[in-house]
Amino acid sequence: MAGLIGIAFGARGRGNAAAHYEPQLNMINLTKTKGDHSLAHEYGHAIDFNFGRYVDQSPASAALSGGSSTAKVSKDTAGGAIRKTVNKIVDIIMASESFDRLSLFGDYWHRRTEVFARWFEQFCANECYCTFLSKPVHFYESNIVYLTKKDYAKTVTLGRTLCKQLGKYLNGK
Repeated sequence: MAGLIGIAFGARGRGNAAAHYEPQLNMINLTKTKGDHSLAHEYGHAIDFNFGRYVDQSPASAALSGGSSTAKVSKDTAGGAIRKTVNKIVDIIMASESFDRLSLFGDYWHRRTEVFARWFEQFCANECYCTFLSKPVHFYESNIVYLTKKDYAKTVTLGRTLCKQLGKYLNGK
C-alpha cells in the first residue's frame, strides 16, 4: 500500500466541504481556507477504503465499515479481524444515545463510512493530541454530530485494538 494515497491542498475542492476523500483516486483534498483540522477524518476514510479493498476484503463491501450502508448492525461475516473491529466500533456508535441525536439529520450522517470517519477523527483528537489532524478535544464534546464522553469511552479499547491491528499489518507482522 506504500505510495498509494495523495493529499492535495486547495486543488480539488467541491461544494462547501472543508475536505473530502476520493476513493477512486485515493486522494485527500483539504481546502485552502477551511481544510485545517480535517485530515484525521479524511484519513479515516482512506483507512476504511484501502484496508477494506486491499487487505481485509469482503464481498459485502469494499469499505471496512460497510460504506454507504446505514444498517445499524453489520451483517458482514466474511471479513477478518480488522474489518470485525471496525464494525464493532461502528455498531457500538450506532446503538448509542449520541447516534440517536442524529435522527433529524439526513442520510449522509447515518452512513457507516461517515460514522467511522467521525469516530476516527475524535479518536485521533483524544489519543494523538495533535490539533493539525483534528480539532481540539473540547470541540467534539460540545458538537452534536460527535460522541459524548460517555459514548466515546465505550469505543476506546476497540480503537486501541484497531491501531495495533493496523500497525501489525503495516509492519509486516
